[in-house]
Amino acid sequence: MTPSDGLTRGGAAGAASTIIVFVVPYAAYLRVYEPLSAFDGPSAAAWEAYALEHAGVTAAQTLQAEQHRAIVSAMSASAPAGDRDQSHAYLCWDGPDLKVCPADLHLRSWLAISELVNDTGGDRTDLRAQLIVSPGVVAQADADFLRWRAANPDVEPHIRQVTWQIPTVWFVPFSVTSGEAYEVDGIESLRLRTAMADARRKIARAHALLRRTFADQPVADVVADLGRWLEAFHPFSVLELDYAGLARLDGVDVATDRSVEDITDALSALSSGDLTAATEAYTRLTERWQRARMQERAN
Repeated sequence: MTPSDGLTRGGAAGAASTIIVFVVPYAAYLRVYEPLSAFDGPSAAAWEAYALEHAGVTAAQTLQAEQHRAIVSAMSASAPAGDRDQSHAYLCWDGPDLKVCPADLHLRSWLAISELVNDTGGDRTDLRAQLIVSPGVVAQADADFLRWRAANPDVEPHIRQVTWQIPTVWFVPFSVTSGEAYEVDGIESLRLRTAMADARRKIARAHALLRRTFADQPVADVVADLGRWLEAFHPFSVLELDYAGLARLDGVDVATDRSVEDITDALSALSSGDLTAATEAYTRLTERWQRARMQERAN
C-alpha cells in the first residue's frame, strides 16, 4: 500500500467554509481508508479525481497541511449538513485499488469541542475552555452538530487522534510485521496498516478474552468501543495507526518500538492463563507510553 495524500484548493466537493481541529505536533492518528465503492456515485467520482490531482503528495505533506490549516482556521458558523466534508483526504493504494480516508474536519471539530467541554466538567464558562473556544462558538457548534447528527445518525469520523501517547487498545488490531517507517518533519516516524477484516477479527477475539477474564472491569468496554467504530466502515477498508509527531518525543524510538509485540504477548499469555506473563508484557507497554505521556506536563 503506497500512501499519497493532499489538500484540494477548493475542496473535492467545493466546500469553502473554514474549520478548526485541535491539533498539536505530538499527536498520533488512527485512520480508516475506505474503497471508492463505500461512497455514493458523485463522491466516488470526486475522490477519484482528487487522487489523480494529488498523486505526488506524500502522507507527511498532507499531515503538515492539515495541522497548518487547523492552527490558522476558525470554526465556521455552519457546516455541510447531510454530507461528508470532502475538502481534504488521505489516500492509499491497496494493490490496484484506491482507498480514501476523508479528513471529516467538520465532524472532528464538533467532537473536539464536545470533548473539551466534557473535560471541563460540562461547564462552558470554564476559563480553560474559553481560552480555546468562546461560549458563543460552542453554542453554535452544538446547534449545528445536533441538526447534522439528526440527519446523519450513523456517520463516524474516519480519523481518531490522541496527543502525547497511544492508547494500548490501538495496537490490538495490528501484527508485528505491519509497520512501515517514513519521514515527517525530518524525523523517522512509523505507521502500521492492516486489512479491516483482520482488525475486526483481532478486536473481537480480544474483547471476548477480556470480557471472560475481567468480567467486572471496564477494560473490555474500551475494546468494544473500538470495535463498534470499525464496524461503521466498509469491510474492505484498510486501518492505519500513524505515530506521526509522537516520534519526536524522548523515549519513543520507532526503530526499536515493541508496542505491538507487547500487546500481542499480553493477550496470548492471558489466553493461556499465564497472568504473570500477561501482566509483565502489559506493564512494559504501559510504562513505555507513560514516559511519553509525562512529557506533556513538562511542556
